[in-house]
Amino acid sequence: MAEKIWLRLGIKLGIIFLGLLLLVLFMPIGLSGCKKNQQTSPEITTPSDSSEAATSELDTSLLTPLNNEEEFNKFLEEHKIVVVEFGATWCKYCHQLVPDLVRLAKEYENQEVVFAQVDTDQCPALSQKYWVEGLPDVIIFVNGKSQGRVLGYNPVELQKVLSNIVEQAEKPETTITEAGFRDLLRQDSAVYSSDDVPPLEEELWSE
Repeated sequence: MAEKIWLRLGIKLGIIFLGLLLLVLFMPIGLSGCKKNQQTSPEITTPSDSSEAATSELDTSLLTPLNNEEEFNKFLEEHKIVVVEFGATWCKYCHQLVPDLVRLAKEYENQEVVFAQVDTDQCPALSQKYWVEGLPDVIIFVNGKSQGRVLGYNPVELQKVLSNIVEQAEKPETTITEAGFRDLLRQDSAVYSSDDVPPLEEELWSE
């Protein structure tokens, strides 16, 4: 009886160990990106010669480097839509994303969309503020507020998210005056009637 119990326990432990081993082996495949602590492993994080060479040949003048939090905040205040790539020089996926960022920057150059880059090693406070854990991490700001995020090397998803945000941002804002609001309340009598108006709002109806 005791032997059977130990045998079952051994089988269960073996299954658990095998599951953990498979998880460790296949977890990096799920997302094309770099962990921030991977700079200690050169064989993993050193960019390939081709991606680094391709990046150096690109015209990256449309990608504004932001070197501190003051520059970052000022840049967000000066522009309506800002696409910020949080990356690092040792991150190979960040190098691979640069050509896509340049392409998008040229595509949206005349649509109030600007692009910037933040080196997470130089600006650790910004990285912590926006919970940057994996690289590259692209955050899209509209009027200074984060409206979208794409983690890892995923240019297709970035194009999709940015397109949706720009489309929403270009829609005209609908405003209504106090007089217009009163007219809407009076016209929609099926929903609002004078009996339904709370005491504090009765003054509005009596004016």
